[in-house]
Amino acid sequence: MQKNDAGYIVAYEYLKNNIVNNKYDDDYVFVEAEIAAELGMSRTPVREAISMLRSEKLLMRVPKKGIVCREMQKGEIKSVYEMAEALEGMMAYNVARHHTAQQLETMLACVEKMEQAFRNGDEKTWAEGDIAFHACLRDFCGNTFLQEAMENINVFISILRNRYTLLDAGSRERSTVQHREMYEAICAGDADYARTLVQYHFRVNRRRLSQV
Repeated sequence: MQKNDAGYIVAYEYLKNNIVNNKYDDDYVFVEAEIAAELGMSRTPVREAISMLRSEKLLMRVPKKGIVCREMQKGEIKSVYEMAEALEGMMAYNVARHHTAQQLETMLACVEKMEQAFRNGDEKTWAEGDIAFHACLRDFCGNTFLQEAMENINVFISILRNRYTLLDAGSRERSTVQHREMYEAICAGDADYARTLVQYHFRVNRRRLSQV
């Protein structure tokens, strides 16, 4: 289906952003007319946006209820983190082998942001540093296929992060140390160790989420 209507893009990005950021509760039903009125557009682009989000497994139709946010099952959560573990481990491997001084400075700034935010008890800023560090691995890895695959997986990781992964202070401290270790392995050019550290980081998150 051709998606040439600019309204479709607006509706799609609006709804997807809200889904990723957990703006809709479990009882929210996506009604075309209501969303169209909210966005000041016709129902057609909203219908197209909802159809695309269903195809991306972010929405689903429930009989006798309508379109709602799709709840991820534990097996799917495990699969998402296994995929991220493989992808980002390879990204870290590539970055450790080929990086610039500027890229290392950018990554170090992310790690230091996490460390400072942890000392200050600033969870929001800490999370920003965490997200930025992983974005560096994606952006600096030099493999467009890895980048595209990771961007798709990151949609689901962001949903899980916003819905489930509120970390206690101990977990944030351990994660902060892990990010420093990842950076140092990359800085040293130890590609195998950098990959191992990143994979371990995702395994820890996967095990924690399996308890949700």
